[in-house]
Amino acid sequence: MKYIIVPPPVAVTTIDGNAFIVVSGPNGAQRIELEKASPFEDFVINRLVDAKFTTGMAGILSALKVREAVYEAKKTGILALEDADYAILKSAVESPSPLPNGQGAYQTGLAHNLAPFMRAIVEGSTDKKPDVVAPVPAEATTPNAN
Repeated sequence: MKYIIVPPPVAVTTIDGNAFIVVSGPNGAQRIELEKASPFEDFVINRLVDAKFTTGMAGILSALKVREAVYEAKKTGILALEDADYAILKSAVESPSPLPNGQGAYQTGLAHNLAPFMRAIVEGSTDKKPDVVAPVPAEATTPNAN
């Protein structure tokens, strides 16, 4: 088993630290600005559409187990994964499969916000279940805080 302490949500900002919100413009043009924080759970769930989880039955079943673990982590503050499921998630985080349209899996200009979540999965996992975990704070941290 691998255990990951759920990090707090991150405030989504531009690379220079400005806030984002989706604003409709002329002719349907949009500028993206996000006012709310992005939680770790969303990051993990969004990794489950990576081809590593969607190619073949083993990957699909692994995605279902990770999804259930994410729901449990919302209550416990700890994401607990079987080693095989963790290995796929870690691979999807470190080297995501390219999207069918040829774009990268992480959105340019926003990817830096995900670094605390990436670090929690890739560098922060442990084989020993943490004894006590404080509840995940609802407020966002800055992306550079981790």
